Amino acid sequence: MSEQRNVPCGLCRYQHKRHDLSCEFGQYFPINRLREIESASKFFGMANLLRLMRGAEPSQRQVMANSILREAQMWANDPIHGALGHILTLSSHIKSVGRELKLVNAMLAHCSHQATPQIATTVQVRVLL
Repeated sequence: MSEQRNVPCGLCRYQHKRHDLSCEFGQYFPINRLREIESASKFFGMANLLRLMRGAEPSQRQVMANSILREAQMWANDPIHGALGHILTLSSHIKSVGRELKLVNAMLAHCSHQATPQIATTVQVRVLL
């Protein structure tokens, strides 16, 4: 228990507070994610970040913390479009891969169609011999 008091969580470190057992969200914001916590605080504001965390069910708080940190990182990487920019990029990539998959399937069907008569001829030759 005393070790938990000595090692501050990312939220306590960012807020320059002393980390102790009363730290409500320390387990969700480890010190090794301090840079992400700084981004989240800039994007959401510390009061809003804490309000969002308090509004989440205890069983969903880790998911909420990860979501907050991930979205803040997206905004840090793309300050104009944020998460939407990331979603649009992924959507475009999915469409591109879908088109490529259709092309590959068409090529496979074409190759399969051309190979079928040769296979049938080979099978007939084997049967005749």
